[in-house]
Formats: sequence, C-alpha cells, structure tokens
Amino acid sequence: MGKPLGIREGAEGMTTITFRDQAYQVNPGESVLDCLLREQVSIPYSCQCGVCQCCMMEAVSGSPGAESQNGLRDTAISQGRFMACCCEPDTDMTVKLPGDLGQRFATRVISVEPLNADVSQIRLQRPDDFHYHAGQLVNLYNDQGVARIYALSSVFELDDFLELQILRTPGGSTLPSVVDKFERGLKVDISQAFGDFFYLPSDLEKPLLLVGNGVALAPLYGILRDALVGHRHTGTICLLHQTETGEDAYLGDVFGELEEQYDNFNYTHCLVDESSSAGHSDAPVSDVVQGKLEEMASGRFYLCGDPAMVKSVRSHALRSGVRATKVYEMPFIVPGID
Repeated sequence: MGKPLGIREGAEGMTTITFRDQAYQVNPGESVLDCLLREQVSIPYSCQCGVCQCCMMEAVSGSPGAESQNGLRDTAISQGRFMACCCEPDTDMTVKLPGDLGQRFATRVISVEPLNADVSQIRLQRPDDFHYHAGQLVNLYNDQGVARIYALSSVFELDDFLELQILRTPGGSTLPSVVDKFERGLKVDISQAFGDFFYLPSDLEKPLLLVGNGVALAPLYGILRDALVGHRHTGTICLLHQTETGEDAYLGDVFGELEEQYDNFNYTHCLVDESSSAGHSDAPVSDVVQGKLEEMASGRFYLCGDPAMVKSVRSHALRSGVRATKVYEMPFIVPGID
C-alpha cells in the first residue's frame, strides 16, 4: 500500500505518484491508473484506452505528457487534466481527481440587485488567493454545510468581486430562502472554482457562438466579457439567449451597449412563445443556430442550460463539421440549478 508522503524506495530513477497525501512508486511501463489499481486505490475508470475519459485526473505538479491529453479540450489541458490510463510518467507527479475541491473560502455579500422578476445578481467579496475563469462553477454553502452550484459571471481581470446570477427558487435550501435573505454583509462560504466551461485567449480571429436559456446566461455573460472586453477577441461573437417570455429576458441593455461598442458582437434574444418584436426571434434557439452554422463552424461553441437544447445544438454543430473538442457544454435543468 501507499507510503507516507515524502518516503521513496526502490531503484534510483523510479518515479512516484502522490495522491491524497500517499506516495506510490510507478513501475517501468506502468500507467498512473495501473499503479493506483495495483496499490488498491479506488478511482473511476472504464475502457483503459483513453476513449471514455472516466479516469480523468489533474496534475497538481509534474507533467502528464501530451499523449495522455489527446482529445481533451484546451480548457481541460490548461488545468493539467489527463487520462490516467494513458499516462506513463517519467517525472514525479502529484495528482488529484477533478472533483477534489480542497479548501473553502470565507466571503461576504457586497450587493444584491434584481435582474428580472426571478433572477438576482449577487456580488461577493473576492477572497485573497481565489483564482478562477469566468464561466467556472463554485459551491455555495449554507451554515448547515449544504452546498449548491452556481456559475461565475464576473471576470477575474476586470472585476474585483465575484458575481453570481441566482434564480429565486421557492423553498431553496442554499441560504435562508435562497435570495430573499441575501443582504449586504452576510457571511458565506464558497469552494474553489472548478469546471472547464471557460474562455482561453487563443485563435482570437475565430468565431464564438454562445447559446443558453434562462439563468444559464450567467456563465455566458462572463465568457462574453472575458473574450470581448478582457482579451479583445476579434472574431465574430454571437450570443443567443432563449427565454419563455419577453419578461424573462435580462441584461438586454448591456448587450445593446456592447453591440454599439464592438462591431464583431451580435446578440439575439429567442422567445419560446409566439410573441416577437424587433430584436427578437420566436424560433427555437436550435433553429436560429442552424442559420449561423456556416459562418460559425470554424470556431468554438459554448452551450449552457436545458439538456435537450444543449444536445440538439451540439448535434447540429457536429454534423456541420465542428470539432467535438471545440464544443463546450454545461447542461442543467432550468429552473433547478439551486
């Protein structure tokens, strides 16, 4: 079994994998997964050939090698993720599972502002040493330790606060009455940021298509500002936001201002019901996407919200030749992220 952290045995040149404060020696020709299974360490795995990605891990230190990252999105690679079954390390590594979130951060509510009748913008103090990408997720804990997941709509380089867009849910359990009792100065705990649904400043001239419904706009808003304002992305950026009714839309004025400032940005509000007006589309968002595929197919797609919508748009994109590694997905049921 594993040796206490820092203890090394065996032939000189043997590499060591450290996982959850236990160090394990890797035999020649052995993968990280083989080593951990030999040591009777339980981690998820299935195909053992790099296809299913069940054995995904993150390198905290050390290099996993490019072969173990084939087929991963650039956002996953940027976080040191790799397939344990394909990684035969030639240097010592410290690794963890992607879901191991580590420490909690204490923070306070700065402000609460309604964005529409159901969605509120919550701003929190940004704790020291808290790093993230716009669009990533955090766990928000109540005083009983119950956690709910929310997406970050703020941008690290542009904002000195953390911003969440939270749907008020009757009977929600995160904090008292969820948003109703959020108030300036309220103490809350959050996890470190996680997830690979975010923007990286590469291929600045390639298009970006951002698609979401309801409060799934939150991470897309952060990604949009990160790309457009923070990194001056020059390729066409299209944002499609679908809601049940016109009253459910929010941030439309902000998007209008951005359209005036940036010639490469276009915002379309898609309505599910039959009403429509100037600047709106009453076609389902997946139908609107089909009309944009030819011009957007060489870029990156960010899809967030209703699982059926995400699946439909992804299917259209892949059939149009979009590479799977260029499609970023965050499906969840709206309402229901709380």
